[in-house]
Amino acid sequence: TGGADRLLWLYDLHLLAHHLADAAWPSFVELAIERRIAEPCLDALRASARELGTPLRADIMQRLHDAGEREWLRSARLSDWTYVQRATLRELPDLRARLRWLRQLLIGDLAHVRERYGGDGETRIGRLLGRRLADGFRRWRGYRG
Repeated sequence: TGGADRLLWLYDLHLLAHHLADAAWPSFVELAIERRIAEPCLDALRASARELGTPLRADIMQRLHDAGEREWLRSARLSDWTYVQRATLRELPDLRARLRWLRQLLIGDLAHVRERYGGDGETRIGRLLGRRLADGFRRWRGYRG
């Protein structure tokens, strides 16, 4: 179940945090800041401390907090499909990568589109893509509702 998976994940984090050498914590923080994931790291460490009593250094938590304040990613919103898609698009390095990602999201693999939406060789690909986009729009509305 999801709750059991989360507890296992938190326990793994608890063990890692418990056994991480004091000298390694600054490197962890620098990596989190460099990758712009300080806020999710802070959120996970707080959850581990809350649920399992993981001992955490105040200076490390403060550095993650300060860096997280300057980031756009928010852990609390990761269950929102639209937020995750926008976040993914935002983090891609350039226009070419963004267009490639959007094409994959909106159109996908044409063989898959033919298989899923009934392409029998006679159906025009435009009609199949229209079905895919309409299906995607309905699912998106479901996520937003």
